[in-house]
Amino acid sequence: MSLVTINLPEEVFSARRLNPEEFVQDMRLAAAIYWYQKQEISMEKAATVAGLNRRDFLAVLAREQVDVFAVDFDDLHSELNRDIRHRYYCQTTRGNTCCTSSFRTIAPVWDVFI
Repeated sequence: MSLVTINLPEEVFSARRLNPEEFVQDMRLAAAIYWYQKQEISMEKAATVAGLNRRDFLAVLAREQVDVFAVDFDDLHSELNRDIRHRYYCQTTRGNTCCTSSFRTIAPVWDVFI
């Protein structure tokens, strides 16, 4: 493991009311959350940066009200439209039996929105 040294004024520790060891842990956690939110590192890597296992890192994310899964709404919209078109195709051409082997029968298209 690499060692990084940062020189900080003493008032930083008193402002946060943390001793240097607690401050370092807090900085590691803050950096991990920040980089994870920006999607620069994976959850597993963020947990490692924070010095936690994934379960504990997830608990911290929940406590800090950080979204665990980033959703690109344009991608979600495209995926839902693709699924709706596929279901419609199967309903109209295959008699409600999906052409995908993972589904035997499919729900009506409008069930996607329920």
